[in-house]
Amino acid sequence: MSNKGNAFFIFTLVLLVFFLAGCHSYRPPTQQLRVRILVTDFQMTDEIRSIPREVRGWWFGARDVHQNSNSGEIFADILAKELNQAVSVADVYSRTDFKYYKANKRERMKDAFPHLDDVAIAGLFAEIPPLDFARDLQTDVMLIGRLNRSYTSHNRAFHLWSSVVDADVILVNVESGEPVWSGRIALRKNFRGQPHTMRVAAEKLIIRMKKEYFDKY
Repeated sequence: MSNKGNAFFIFTLVLLVFFLAGCHSYRPPTQQLRVRILVTDFQMTDEIRSIPREVRGWWFGARDVHQNSNSGEIFADILAKELNQAVSVADVYSRTDFKYYKANKRERMKDAFPHLDDVAIAGLFAEIPPLDFARDLQTDVMLIGRLNRSYTSHNRAFHLWSSVVDADVILVNVESGEPVWSGRIALRKNFRGQPHTMRVAAEKLIIRMKKEYFDKY
C-alpha cells in the first residue's frame, strides 16, 4: 500500500474511533417520572362543621371564635394549588374537574336509584371509599387529611386576633391502598386571617412532603 493510501487509511480509522466514542458517550435525555395526585376534601371535626361562632374563655381571656364549615374544601384547594407550583414531578388532578366528576357521579346514582331522595343519595355517596374515586380517575397518589382545628379568634378585651390551623395529612398509594407519607402541621399566625394561615401551613407541609417523599420518587 502506498504512503498516500496509508495516510487515508489512518485518517479514516481516527474518524471512526471518534465517531464511535461520541456514540458511546451519548445518552438520550431521561424522562422524569410524573406523579398524578388526587387531593380530596379534608375531613373536619363536628365542632368546625357545626359551630360557626362561639365565645371561649372568660373575663379578659374571652374570645370570639369563628369557624367555617367549608374549611376542609378550602384547605384542600390551597394545598392542591401549592403542590402544583412547588413539586415539579406532581400532576395534581384539577380540583374543579374533581367537583364536576363528583356531581356527575351523584347524578348517575340518582338515575340508578330513582326512588331515593337527595338525602339518601348523599348517604350512599358518602359510603363510597375515596380510593375508588382515585382509581377511577387513574391517579397514582391520593392526598387525604383531617382538620383538627381551624378558626380565627378575636380577644374581646385587648382586640388581639389570630388564626389557627391544625391538620393531619396522609399520602396514599392508590394501587396498594397503603400510606406512603404522613405529617401534621399546627400553626398559629397573629393578626392574620384563615386564608393566609392555611397557605403558610400548606407551604410548610409541602416542604416536608417534597423532601421526605417526592424527591425520592
